[in-house]
Amino acid sequence: MNEGKPLRVAELAERWNCSAGKVRKLIHSGQIGVLRLGTTMVRIPLASILAFEEQWQHPIVPTPAASPAASVGTANTSEFIALQAARVVMRARTPPRRRGARHD
Repeated sequence: MNEGKPLRVAELAERWNCSAGKVRKLIHSGQIGVLRLGTTMVRIPLASILAFEEQWQHPIVPTPAASPAASVGTANTSEFIALQAARVVMRARTPPRRRGARHD
């Protein structure tokens, strides 16, 4: 693959091992700059890709807490990761509500 050419949405999704929908959401939110060619054709320039990847290569590390209680709730704790995984599982198990259903 020529590293200098702009990528299609599907090519970028393959590069990042994610769905094309996720890439489109990042484009729609303005987090990734794109080239629009006509009404439907979108290409993502290499500069936009590299800038976005650079943001995520250097994770924010919290400063050491003065006490163990001060570190509660930081995003890098194993408890936080476990909680996020549990939320994903719960969402997958919960059936969607029907419109107009009574909530007694």
